[in-house]
Amino acid sequence: MKISIPERVREDHYLHWLTMITLSVWAGSIYGWIAGVGAFIGLLAAITLTNTIILAKTGSLRAVRANRWAWVIFAILTIVVSSTEVHTIQP
Repeated sequence: MKISIPERVREDHYLHWLTMITLSVWAGSIYGWIAGVGAFIGLLAAITLTNTIILAKTGSLRAVRANRWAWVIFAILTIVVSSTEVHTIQP
C-alpha cells in the first residue's frame, strides 16, 4: 500500500508535534513545569525562525524538514547532557 505525499507529510507533522510535546513534558519533569513550557515555546520560536530563513533563502521543504528534526535532536541532547549528575566514588 502506497501512501500519498500529503498523507506522509501529515504523519511526519503529527510525529514531530508528538515528539515536541513529549520532549517538553520530559524537560518539565526534570526541571519543573515552567521550564517544560519554556522549552516548548523556545523550540517553536527557534524552529519557526530558522524555517522562515531557510524557505526565504532556498525554498527547500526537505531542508525545512531536516531543520525541524535537527532542533528536536539538539533539544534532546541538551536535556540529556544538562541532566547528568557527577558524583565522586566513595572508597
